[in-house]
Amino acid sequence: MQTNTKILLSYTVIMIIGSYSFYVVRNYNFENRKYYMKKRQEEKKRLYKMTQHNENWMRDLPLFLKLKPLTHLFIPGSHQSFSDLLNKKLPIATDVPKFLRFVDSPWARKTIERWGRCQELHVTDQLRFGIRYFDVRVAFLPGECEQSLDIFLLHGLYGRPIKEVLDEIYTFISDHPEEILILDINHFYNFNDELHRKFLGQLEHLFNGKFIPAPPSLSLNQVTVNFAQQHGFQLLLFYQQKLAEQFSFTWPSSYIASPWPNTNNVQHLWQYTENILTCRDQILPKGGFFVTQCILTPTWWNIVRHFKESLRTVMATKTTEQAVSWLKKNSILLMPFLNIVIVDFVELFDFCTTVIQLNFQRRNVAMEGDASGSDSGGEESEIKLPGKVGKKRLAKLRAKEERKQAREAEEEERALKRQIEEERAEKRRKREEEEEEKERQKELEEKRRLEEEKRKEQEEYEKLKQGFTVEEQGCDVDINEDTDNLLKEFVEYIQKAKVVSMEELAGQFQMRSIDVIDRLKSLLADGMLTGVIDDRGKFIFVTEDEMKAIVTFVKQRGRVSVDDLVDYSNKLINMDPQDVTLQCS
Repeated sequence: MQTNTKILLSYTVIMIIGSYSFYVVRNYNFENRKYYMKKRQEEKKRLYKMTQHNENWMRDLPLFLKLKPLTHLFIPGSHQSFSDLLNKKLPIATDVPKFLRFVDSPWARKTIERWGRCQELHVTDQLRFGIRYFDVRVAFLPGECEQSLDIFLLHGLYGRPIKEVLDEIYTFISDHPEEILILDINHFYNFNDELHRKFLGQLEHLFNGKFIPAPPSLSLNQVTVNFAQQHGFQLLLFYQQKLAEQFSFTWPSSYIASPWPNTNNVQHLWQYTENILTCRDQILPKGGFFVTQCILTPTWWNIVRHFKESLRTVMATKTTEQAVSWLKKNSILLMPFLNIVIVDFVELFDFCTTVIQLNFQRRNVAMEGDASGSDSGGEESEIKLPGKVGKKRLAKLRAKEERKQAREAEEEERALKRQIEEERAEKRRKREEEEEEKERQKELEEKRRLEEEKRKEQEEYEKLKQGFTVEEQGCDVDINEDTDNLLKEFVEYIQKAKVVSMEELAGQFQMRSIDVIDRLKSLLADGMLTGVIDDRGKFIFVTEDEMKAIVTFVKQRGRVSVDDLVDYSNKLINMDPQDVTLQCS
């Protein structure tokens, strides 16, 4: 009995403690949720203000910067740009090592999703923040493409179909016609040549006329914000596959470099970045876009140690914060080297604004350099730094280099405008010449046609003439026997038929209807044939006896009505060709 009482008391205590714990946890979660919801609302307001400021930053650039090549601007970009939505229901993606794909399980996918997501913002939000460079990986998902071309984004796990992202980009550039984007599609999985062609065809169809033409159509120095805005170009596409060289709108990989630090140590990252920046000219001897990756790459040991955490909490937040500080601290020294800068989670620490503002800071430095260097005059030569140079001196030298580059860009822009005007004038001249040539050809064809018609009419006339005339040869006149036979056949056929249509005669004697009528009139005038042509286009042969009988009837009756004349004529004229006595004059 005592044992049962103890057990009952124990259950009661457990239930009371459990109920209290549930209340405490529930209350804590509720308060915690309220706190985070409030913080999230504040963050949304701050981010909204930032997006309003950076949404059209290329449009708002001063002309000085719009005339600079894109390779000399500071452009914010995102690493693994479209990894914000990774699908845990699909299998582990093909960019993950095979051994990990063999142990595919729900917990493995959750871990990969936490460590594979490098961005929180969708593509539209990134664009509004000011991101203009996108790092893209795509894969064809076997078994998902029976009816359509299903190409998916991926990073550890498969993400959204790329068609959805491309549609969002198209909507943004349509609403912001002065913004220029760089798409760098650099990794392809499960692709073959046919899929590459289909995908490129899909891109060309969607963004028709928006792509900046690839070299050799344009040089790097010609690709400026101002040039793109004037010609309606908004997309620069890097498609890092050899097959893409067949398309005029795809830029080859030789015009972009994106060195990967491949480290999980922050100090090593900045050492590597500073060293690699100084080698930009060696990496891109012909010039091009240079991507600085301010990111850390976790090892498998990092993931195992923190498998319940995420890339953002363990590495990315700290790295992005240090990247922003590094850019602000070394902005003047980095100006000649930096171009595109990418990080994870671009919404953190005003990264986009910091990179965009470097462009305006460059302008200020150049203007200060103009003021301080106005006394020196002359043409600035290429910067060479013998020995150790102070920061101020280095800043002045770089300001001179900036002025020189701006001047060269402006001259190239003017030369390009002249070239475009000359090309337009040349096209206009060629078009006018082609139109004149067409008119000339048209007139010649019309002249030939008229001459041909005239020649045929003359031939027909000569044929007809041969039926009525004789040829003169010297002083003797010989009647052509063939012509006599032809006329005789013509007359006999009409006399036998009694009533015959013009079409029938034309078909029988291979003549035109107009020629048949002319011949009948001629025969009637010569007295070789007697009869009438009625209003139905038929010729009625009337013998001389029948004609005399009708004349006698009219004389006897005096005034005769048309109806009486018709009735009497039908009686007098024998329509049966069998009873007609053929008369041939």
